[in-house]
Amino acid sequence: MIKKEFIEGIKSYKFLIIAFVFVFFALLDPIMLKFLPSILKSQTGMEGLAEFITISGEEAIKSYIGNILQIIPVVLAFTLTGLVSKEFTNHYIDIPLSKGIDLGRLFISKFAVYGIVIIAIVFISMVINYFYSMMLFDEKTLNAIAILKVILMLGLMMVYYLSIHMLVELLIKKSYLSSIVSVGIYFGQYGLIHLIGKPYRYLMPHYLALEVNRLQTGFRYEDIVCSLITISISLLLVLLGRMIIENKRVY
Repeated sequence: MIKKEFIEGIKSYKFLIIAFVFVFFALLDPIMLKFLPSILKSQTGMEGLAEFITISGEEAIKSYIGNILQIIPVVLAFTLTGLVSKEFTNHYIDIPLSKGIDLGRLFISKFAVYGIVIIAIVFISMVINYFYSMMLFDEKTLNAIAILKVILMLGLMMVYYLSIHMLVELLIKKSYLSSIVSVGIYFGQYGLIHLIGKPYRYLMPHYLALEVNRLQTGFRYEDIVCSLITISISLLLVLLGRMIIENKRVY
């Protein structure tokens, strides 16, 4: 099943599209910040305005992190539209069913394959952005532990979103509607976490999204607990999805 999903992801160009978007922003953000003073000068004619803007390799990395958390989930939602639902609506599910393949295994295989690929793409694109930013701004490299911590947090957030998206697709038949709903759930949690007192925010997965821009080298207690909570919730959503798909009627 894992091999099948991997081949399907390649043939459908889903992996290619996701990788392109990640790498595109990894290269675009440093360039945009590098030329931002010139752009401001040409547009406003105020040379002193650029002095109030912090421009550095670290800021370029932070800008890319922001795009991963704010823009790429939307891209993922519509790139992965129909990842689960089309198996039923287009009757692709008939093939594995005729071979006696367990639908729960199919669901978990999809999550495993796309989760691993997305984490790998996050790692590669973050490394590209890191070295490119340092080179473009001619700065000394940052602590490698800080970058690895960012990669871990971003990877967990993307996998967490993947688990939400796949579960919503099981509950809503219309593919694009399910994508809109999953995006709404993801971004709605940004508003929800600000309603919670600061001492308890680490109990929600989106705490990672708030903390990842700090580029700190050490793992604090809150970081570790939130990472474990995010992993646990992602797995629970996948297990819930497995239970639903095993009892779902083929239509």
